[in-house]
Formats: sequence, structure tokens, C-alpha cells
Amino acid sequence: MKRAVLVGVLLLIVASLGLLALSAYDASAAANKVFGGHGDVRVSLASIHPSRTHGFWIFWRMHFPYTCEHMPGDVALWYLRPFRHVELTK
Repeated sequence: MKRAVLVGVLLLIVASLGLLALSAYDASAAANKVFGGHGDVRVSLASIHPSRTHGFWIFWRMHFPYTCEHMPGDVALWYLRPFRHVELTK
């Protein structure tokens, strides 16, 4: 019984980390598609929020390497539902 619980918890952790990595990739790809002229746009995790409409959403802060363009509102929003949907707020 303890082994089954441990395996279940480990699978949940691996699935959560995989979903987080997928959302980071999607946010970075969407930001580079729109703002690619500024250089390679990187993202860093800002926060995760639950939502009744979207399941949860993840805020990714965008970083522009060769410019001074970084404002507090430069975030990418990744939604669970619809799956892999990204909105950019810049």
C-alpha cells in the first residue's frame, strides 16, 4: 500500500514538472514568434493561479536580452484550458 502511494505521488510530481516545462516552452515560443526582432526572448516563472474557467493559469515574465524593455506588465499567460493557449500582455 505504501509503495502504491509513493509511486502515485512520484507520478504526480513528474507530471506536474512536465506540464510546467511544456508551459515554459509554449510561452517562450509564442514570445519569440511575436517579439523575435528584439533578440531571443526568455521567460521566468512569475506565479501560478487557479481558475474556474481555465483550470489554472501560469504567469511567465518575459525578458528581452538586448534592450531595456522590461516592464512589470511584460508577461505571458499560459492557460490549461484551452490546452496550451498563450496570451502575451505586452
